[in-house]
Amino acid sequence: MGLFALVGDSSAVYDPPNSRMLVITPAGETGGVLGTLGLPIGEPARLSGVHQPAATDGSGNFYAQSAAGVEDGGTTRHGPLLRWNTSDPDPDTVALLPLPEQGRVISAPGAMVARLPMPLFQPRAVWAVARDGRVAIVFPEPYHVEIVHPDGTRRRGTAIPVEPLKLTDEHKTEWRREVARTQLRVVVARGGGSAYRTISEDEVAEPPGWEPFLPPFLSDAAGFAGDGRLWVRRTTPPDRAATYDVFDANARLVEVVVLPPNRRLAGFGADAVYLVRRDDFDLEYLERWILR
Repeated sequence: MGLFALVGDSSAVYDPPNSRMLVITPAGETGGVLGTLGLPIGEPARLSGVHQPAATDGSGNFYAQSAAGVEDGGTTRHGPLLRWNTSDPDPDTVALLPLPEQGRVISAPGAMVARLPMPLFQPRAVWAVARDGRVAIVFPEPYHVEIVHPDGTRRRGTAIPVEPLKLTDEHKTEWRREVARTQLRVVVARGGGSAYRTISEDEVAEPPGWEPFLPPFLSDAAGFAGDGRLWVRRTTPPDRAATYDVFDANARLVEVVVLPPNRRLAGFGADAVYLVRRDDFDLEYLERWILR
């Protein structure tokens, strides 16, 4: 499920099982339903292999990256980054982004073909959309930012040197802890009825493998602040506060922001950032910090 800003003060909640978006008015009431790819309910979608809508801009456009790979003549597969709106649901291709590896394929004579899962924390490009329609694409190797403007012009920033960050046991422990916080298990009583409980770290299923080094950033690392600048969260040692590289409209690194300890970034306002603080009892508190 995702929450998206629409034109004006309305919002939309995406409902994946029904492939629709529920419009929420500024008064907190429902204001209609939009179909898949912005089409009215009942009309068939004319595009396949698309993830759920992942972003919007201030002009009413929706954005998603297609999982349908496009070969580039080499070994890298690319997925189109698509843009569409309710008045013209035929999507435009904003850019082609490299898709992450889907797993190594193995086969033997007389045996079934199998695809092995890939290790966790693979480097992959991420993207974000500004309210004015600019699209930022952040590449890990080499680490740099490209800005695609609404008229199609592109600005490529210079490569930023990255010191390899070794994956440690502390990183793995933190990953297990976060997974345990977000997963529930059904407990069925002997006399009937059921309840939910969170799982313990020991119950978290191990990934198929671990990369020896962390990439410069992980998925969902990029977002635009209210002032139009791009924030990219960097990977850091587990005991270090969350650190963000900040880029201007020309994809240039202009600032590094370190959040207060024990906080994570939840979102941006017109002139503020919203942080979540978690206490020793796993209670979370939403904070508003003014940007100056």
